[in-house]
Amino acid sequence: VKPESILTAAERKARKYMAFESNTWSQSKLNIRKDLIASTSSDQSADLEKMLKQWWSPSTRAILKTIIDSLQKKG
Repeated sequence: VKPESILTAAERKARKYMAFESNTWSQSKLNIRKDLIASTSSDQSADLEKMLKQWWSPSTRAILKTIIDSLQKKG
């Protein structure tokens, strides 16, 4: 696929969307995103706690140290 044809198709699609009535289009986008917005707005402290526990675990720290040491040797 030629990059020019992808760009042309994207521009055509963007012009189509821009022709929609702006308030209706904005509300439609919010409706499409409502589940995502709700999930990111909810309390995520339990998930964050799990992530931080893994991030600071000795095994994760050891892996990161190995990566950092390897990158420093290349530099």
